[in-house]
Order: sequence, then structure tokens, then C-alpha cells
Amino acid sequence: MNFSFFYLTIVVIFAQTIKTRIMCLSIPAKIISIKGDMAKVSVGGAEYEASIQMVPEAKTGDYIIMHTGFAIQIIDEEEAAETLKTFQEFKDLNQMLDQEENETGKRIT
Repeated sequence: MNFSFFYLTIVVIFAQTIKTRIMCLSIPAKIISIKGDMAKVSVGGAEYEASIQMVPEAKTGDYIIMHTGFAIQIIDEEEAAETLKTFQEFKDLNQMLDQEENETGKRIT
């Protein structure tokens, strides 16, 4: 398995002062259009605005990794598709676990 498969770019930040873990998730998106340093991107059919200041070479049709409204990296279509496939697998697993919890009445942790 190729490590780039995990382009989920999950970043875990430990906030020491409040002893809390915060997880931020970056997602692949396809650039639909560009106006100045902002791009309209598509993620699973939903459209968002993303700054492309960190990847000024990005162009319409490119796939990017988007984090908190910023394009942070350009990736190829294959990597984007593999990551989106992984997201779907997580969603399917979560639905299966929810169904099992509902059927058994027991919380799965």
C-alpha cells in the first residue's frame, strides 16, 4: 500500500492548556474556476471557495488538498480518487457500526 494513499493529511494538535485533542482534516477538491487568488472547488458535488495563495501554479481542472479554506498542495487525479474512496469506506464503516449499535443497544468504542 502506497503511503500517499493516506493523503488525508490528518493533523492532530494537542492543546496543552486545556488538555484537549483537536483533529483537523484536509480533503481533496477539484478546481472548477479561478478568480485572482481564489478558486471555486468541488468536493463530492458541493462547491466551496479556497485560497490558492499557497499554490499559485494551480489551474482549473487541478486537484488540490484543501484545509480550512486554503489549497495547500496540488495532487494528481489518482491520489484524489483514492483518498475520496477511503473517505467513502470510512463512511460505510461508520454506518455499519451505527446499525450494529442500534440493533444491539450497545455502544461500540
